[in-house]
This record gives sequence, structure tokens and C-alpha cells, in this order.
Amino acid sequence: MRYTRSQFDFKAYQPKKSRWSLFNKKKHELSFSSRLSNPYARIYRPSIFFRIKKFALPIVILSWIGLVLYLPYFKINKITYSGLKILKKEELEEIINNDFLQRNRWWPANNFFLVNEESIGNKLQKIFSLNSIAVKKIFPDRLSVDLEEKISTIIYDDGKKYFLLDQNGTAIKFLKEAVQWSPNASIAATTSSLAMSATTTAFASSTALYTAHTPDYKILKKEYGEYPIIYNQINATTTYEKQTDLIKPEIISGVISISNKLKQGRVAIVNYFVIENPGAGVTVYTNQPWKIFLQPLNDIDAQIANLKIILASNHPIEYVDLRFGEKVYWK
Repeated sequence: MRYTRSQFDFKAYQPKKSRWSLFNKKKHELSFSSRLSNPYARIYRPSIFFRIKKFALPIVILSWIGLVLYLPYFKINKITYSGLKILKKEELEEIINNDFLQRNRWWPANNFFLVNEESIGNKLQKIFSLNSIAVKKIFPDRLSVDLEEKISTIIYDDGKKYFLLDQNGTAIKFLKEAVQWSPNASIAATTSSLAMSATTTAFASSTALYTAHTPDYKILKKEYGEYPIIYNQINATTTYEKQTDLIKPEIISGVISISNKLKQGRVAIVNYFVIENPGAGVTVYTNQPWKIFLQPLNDIDAQIANLKIILASNHPIEYVDLRFGEKVYWK
């Protein structure tokens, strides 16, 4: 009996054709029966090593990712701040730790690669009054927060305590107690110098000089920054929680503008403001030996311009009064 080869015997072993050929036809797989009838066909069986390698590679990759995420070497454990004045780092850390670096979650939220510095910056920008903020990650475990606070508030002094006021004149934060002079200490200090005095009037006036209150502007600026300080002599307060209308918003806005313009114009550096009567304006104590009387409710630019004219040709030693329009008084 003559053996005849089938037309499908060597079809699987034909040379491959280009897939871009227009005449390339789809290859048909050999049927199970034709494979069995072909003595040269071999069924491929993957080895055990290949099967192990196939599953080992994903396991190695997942293990590497787990080590990167859970190793303490990549956990944020230090936050540095710059530009803080009124704000305290404890206030910022509470928000950052609770909202972004919470350690009691099932995933490592404080991991260096998972922390989103842009989200932290946007959150702090919404909560606090800031001109700008930049949050950066420093490899491998540090976070840097660089911010600039917005000067839209003032430090309010009632003679007993210092608060932070907002633009509407509402106390929003207690800062510290004001240093008080003790009347007994004043009397003891002046007794020896007034022992030979024949009148009690001189005694009383000398004691008053010792007990007068002056804002601790040097300490306040060192601790809280260049915020305008207003000492209100007529509206002493006893508590600071949610007090409103301590100073008119127009006066606060004017005081901030006066402080900025005097500094920008290099006329003087403001130490503090004093209000005796809101209708009579404010007294500005500067780093110069003379003080300035200004009306924050009037045109501030015109008053500063008049001040520059006076200083260009005169040398006041006590005060310059700018509250009456074109009429300027100085001594």
C-alpha cells in the first residue's frame, strides 16, 4: 500500500510570511488529530523553573513596594517652618498631622512618596491668612513649610493684655499679658527722692510717671513680627473671647496703611500707635525723637506728603501734627 502525505502535514512548519503582505492569509491552526498524525510535531510544556519565575517576579515587585512604603526610613518625622510670626508651629502641625500624616490608618499616610505637598499647602492657605505658602518634601523623611503671613490684622493693647484683632475689630487671639507697674514699687522708689518735698502734689505726679503704661513694642515685634500695635487708652477690656467692635474697621485699615507708607517712604519706623479719642485721630510713636499726629479717616497719602515737606526744611523735636488738612503744625 502506497503512503500519501496529506496536504496539512507540514503546514505548521512553513516559513512565516510578512504580516504586511496584502496576500498574507490568516494561518489556520492544526487540528488535534493532524498534530497526532504528524510525527514531527511536538507539544510545548513549560518547565517548572519557568512557572516559578512567572509567579516570583510579581512577588518580588510587590515586596519591594511594601518595603519602600513601610520602612521607617521613608516616614516623615520632621517638619521645619520658616516665616512664622503670629502663627505658631503647633497650630500648623496639628492640621498637618491629623489630616495628612495620620499614623493610625491601614496605609502609611506619612510615607515620603505618598505625602502630597500641594494638598497640604492648599489646606493651610484656606485656613490661615497667608500671602504665600510653599510646602516641599526633602528626601528621605523631612517636610519643609515656608510661608508669608498676611498683615491684615493688628496687635491690640488695652493696658493689661495683648490680643490679635481682625479687620473688623474683633479679638481673634490672645497673645500675652502686658507688663504692669506696681504702685507700691513706684512709691518705694520715689520715697527717698521726695522725702524732703513739702507738698504731696509733686509726690503724686512723680508716681504717675512710673505707673504710666507703654506697649512692649520691641518684645512684641520680636515674637510676633511687624504687626501694627495700637494702645487704646479709653477702651480697656477685661476678657478677650469674641470681643467685637474694639476699634472701627476704618481706623484699623488706616493704621495699617500709615505703618506701611511711613516704612516704604523711609520717613520713620513705627513703634506703636496710641488712641486717646477716635475722633481726634492717632498718635504715632516712631524711632524718631518726635511723634506724629495723624487722622486715619482722612487722606493718608496727603498727610504723608505734608510730613515729607515739613521734614525737608525743618527739624521738629517734639511733634508734627498733620490732622488739619493743609495746615500743619510742628514743634
